[in-house]
Amino acid sequence: MKSIWLCVIILTASFLAACGSAGTGQVQTVPYTVATISLSANAISGITPAAPLQAVRVTVQLPQGASITDVTKAVSGRAGQLDAGTLSYSTAARTVSFTVTGSEIKLGDIFADIRCDLASGSTLDANSFLLANQPTFPFLEMSGLDVTNGTTVNLASQINIAMAVVLQ
Repeated sequence: MKSIWLCVIILTASFLAACGSAGTGQVQTVPYTVATISLSANAISGITPAAPLQAVRVTVQLPQGASITDVTKAVSGRAGQLDAGTLSYSTAARTVSFTVTGSEIKLGDIFADIRCDLASGSTLDANSFLLANQPTFPFLEMSGLDVTNGTTVNLASQINIAMAVVLQ
């Protein structure tokens, strides 16, 4: 019986050693090559937006090691219309900016995706990307049309932008 337990202990130790940093608390890095950032708009808790959301202008800063080769292929609107005239990417600042317009933008739904390339050897994770509604950066505008009087309403203080990042 002792020899069986000895064999189990040896096999377990061998398995853990083969797993590299298993059991040491170290995070294993996976060589991701692409990140997809999905953006959605959500009402701030306890606030009912003054008008339906009809336009979102957002700038997202990519982390060091992430880049976009062709911004026209990297950004896609899922709801509403992506305004090609506002689409831009700054290589130096690693920022991508664009506007999505239209009555199809619904709270809680994803309105745009950004696909970027990750440099070889990068150790990025989902937390490496800046959330699009931080107060200092990036630039964010949201507006809706008040159907009562036909005026445009600034909704930036009533709606948050949520960001989900998938690394592949």
